Amino acid sequence: MTVKVNSANEENRSFSEIVNDFFVAKKKLFISILIVLFLAVVAIVAFTAFNHSKMKTAFETIETCMTEWVDMYPDNIDSTRETEIIQELEKTAAGNKGNFAGARANMSIAEIYFSKNDWAKAKDFYAAAAVSEKFYTTGLALYNAGVCADEMGNPDEAIDFFTKAVNTSSFSQKARAQFNIARIQEQNSRIEEAIASYKVMLDLYPGFSLTDLAHSRIIALEILAEK
Repeated sequence: MTVKVNSANEENRSFSEIVNDFFVAKKKLFISILIVLFLAVVAIVAFTAFNHSKMKTAFETIETCMTEWVDMYPDNIDSTRETEIIQELEKTAAGNKGNFAGARANMSIAEIYFSKNDWAKAKDFYAAAAVSEKFYTTGLALYNAGVCADEMGNPDEAIDFFTKAVNTSSFSQKARAQFNIARIQEQNSRIEEAIASYKVMLDLYPGFSLTDLAHSRIIALEILAEK
């Protein structure tokens, strides 16, 4: 009889009472979950604040270094100090891999080497700066890496960089990069490829002065191909 009475009472309990008893029974578990969630939020806020402070310091270092270097360039370059500036920028880049401060530090190093016609090092640092398409500098970094590869006499590598620049959504100089692809192909006697690349400009970039030049090159190359 006792069992039956308890069963009847259990059935007559309201849903809210059952839920309340459940939460009371599991109180420690829910408190533990809330504490974990609170600590996670605190950790995220602290991490965000740390990263913000870290990037701010990085940008200040980059600005200071490049301001000093620009003041020296080109007539008063102190080679020892220039080397120290590059080392400071490399340290900043290494400490900010994957974020925009790191990309900007690598771009700055590349610009220094580019000014010295050190195409190999400039290319490597421009390539290192192209870490994310969401950075507005990525297309420019890829384009400049292509220029360096072209200067080094590496046509395939140059075309690869220019192609990546063309495919970077935020890059504003796609027509110029596309023209360089066709130009390099033409210079290396890859006539059919050059014609196809020049024709891309007619389709995608009408109205550009380089597109008019591309049209002229298509005519000239098609006449050459017929001979």
